[in-house]
Formats: sequence, C-alpha cells, structure tokens
Amino acid sequence: MRKKYETYLKFVEFKALVEKDTEKKEKALKSDNGGEYVWNEFKNFCGKEDIRRELIAPHNPQQNGVAEREP
Repeated sequence: MRKKYETYLKFVEFKALVEKDTEKKEKALKSDNGGEYVWNEFKNFCGKEDIRRELIAPHNPQQNGVAEREP
C-alpha cells in the first residue's frame, strides 16, 4: 500500500472476506497507534460494526502476543 488511508479500504475488504468464509463476525482489532488505525473513518467503521479496538504501544512486541515474540 502506498498511502496510509489504503489500510482502511483493505481492512473493509478483508473483513467482508473473512466473515463470508467463516460465517462469523469480526470482534476485535489489535493494532499499534499508527495513523492508519486511528483515522476517524477507521474509528467510525469499527464503532458502527461493533469491533473492539485494542491499541498497543508501537514497537513493543511484548504486547503483540506469543507469535510475535518467538524467534
């Protein structure tokens, strides 16, 4: 992606694909505080779709879960 706002568009596409394939609703999104994730359009979409947003500190792999920490 060349622009940060494209993250929002790709997430909307990804969400639709995952929900269609799994027949389950997206419940949460964990991301850093990068501009692409705190953009108002992104916040409004998550609020409208009842997606809980979990913002973590940038460059902090300890908060990203086990998969991020293992070599």
